[in-house]
Amino acid sequence: MPRRRVAGALIEIDGARGEGGGQVARLALSLGAATGTPVRVVRVRANREQPGLKAGHVAAFRALAQLCDGTVEGASLGSTEVTLRPGAVVGGEHRFAIETAGPVTLLAQALLPAVAASRQPFTLHLEGGTNVAWAPQWDDLVHVHAPLLRRLGVEVEPTLVRRGFFPKGGGEVTLDVATPALRPASFEEPGEVRSLRAVVASQGLPAHVVDRAKGALADAFPAMQTEVDAHRGPGAGFAVALRAECQHTVLGADAVGRKGTRVEDVILGAAAALRAEIASGAGVDVHQADQLPVFFALAGGGSYTARMISPHARTVLDLLPEFLPVACEAEAQPRRTRVRITRR
Repeated sequence: MPRRRVAGALIEIDGARGEGGGQVARLALSLGAATGTPVRVVRVRANREQPGLKAGHVAAFRALAQLCDGTVEGASLGSTEVTLRPGAVVGGEHRFAIETAGPVTLLAQALLPAVAASRQPFTLHLEGGTNVAWAPQWDDLVHVHAPLLRRLGVEVEPTLVRRGFFPKGGGEVTLDVATPALRPASFEEPGEVRSLRAVVASQGLPAHVVDRAKGALADAFPAMQTEVDAHRGPGAGFAVALRAECQHTVLGADAVGRKGTRVEDVILGAAAALRAEIASGAGVDVHQADQLPVFFALAGGGSYTARMISPHARTVLDLLPEFLPVACEAEAQPRRTRVRITRR
């Protein structure tokens, strides 16, 4: 397993470790800002067809440096090495923008650990894409991620100003965050499913697209309660976010429409994913399994079960002990995996 190299107080991370994508650098710099640890990441996105930083990474790293009153080197398009030297995290109101349709959810994912660790109140105004493929959807952050974070003591109040779909972007959101006290939590048993809910978001598309989506949802889950957010805006796009509100947790699944893909197929993909989450008996879905561990580690521990541990999640669990005094253990169980994070 690749290990860090220490030069003074600076931690050096190999960006090719694990799945070798942008998440390695994003998480490493995020943890550096949260813990006040200087960090350098080399071979950024080495396992991707086009290595180096993209616009979303550049925006996130510059935002982190501003947030923690630090300096960042190498935060430019295509750079394969980036260094953050953090200062003190400064609370208050901050505005950060991604010039492309880069996802605001990944920008938030980079900023929130440092925000939570600082225990200071923040208002974050973020601009970019709200519904982008291969990234958490805004509605998943609102209805799944934020409620689970509240259980860990991170009070996140998200507000949508306007949506932004790929490739136009132009979305804007606000996150009001307060963290009076981080606390360990357990998400091992979901309990009974109490309600099924969906958000269907469309922009610049005919009304019949939403009608077809609602019909496909009703066929997939007759008990599903559907909220529609359809309006005009720059460009056109379609996305769906599903959630199962359970006795002890919230499970989510989502999908983004693509040109040439029938809206019914988009719905069916998300519905199949949500069914799999429910059937596994897991306490969190596969996406939360890689988003929540950093907050467990900052809180000093916790546990959860997930249907599967993705390469993203394994990378997170591998990196956390490099920055925080925690141990991460994963234990296979029938239909799911149990993860336990403990202080060491």
